[in-house]
Amino acid sequence: MTKALPEKKGLLAQIGDFAKAVFMPTIYNADRISETQARNTDITIQTNKEIEASRQKLRIQELKLQEFQRQANLTFQPEEGNLNRSLQSEIARLNRESQTQEGLLNRQIQEQLAKLNRDFQANEGKLNRAHQIQL
Repeated sequence: MTKALPEKKGLLAQIGDFAKAVFMPTIYNADRISETQARNTDITIQTNKEIEASRQKLRIQELKLQEFQRQANLTFQPEEGNLNRSLQSEIARLNRESQTQEGLLNRQIQEQLAKLNRDFQANEGKLNRAHQIQL
């Protein structure tokens, strides 16, 4: 999530960016778009990894519960109905927890992407105005 912000650049890099913005605004804008897209892609990849890890944990829990259910059915045939209900409740609880976590992660990413896009558009607008003034 910390990769959502641009990395700090050294003084020479900042001077180079300024010169590029002044003398080659189209290239500067393309570079900024590329950097923003790369950051957005990195954020999306990281979020997808986190979501997949959550799903994997859920799958493991489901497999454990299924194995427990199989053993219980073999051992406790008379109590099968009660055990099934409790296991289904646990699976439902785990699903709700997973969906809540996935929803929170998705909302965080959407907020970060929206902020990056707003910042980018604001910068792009400033650069366009500056370029128009120069013309």
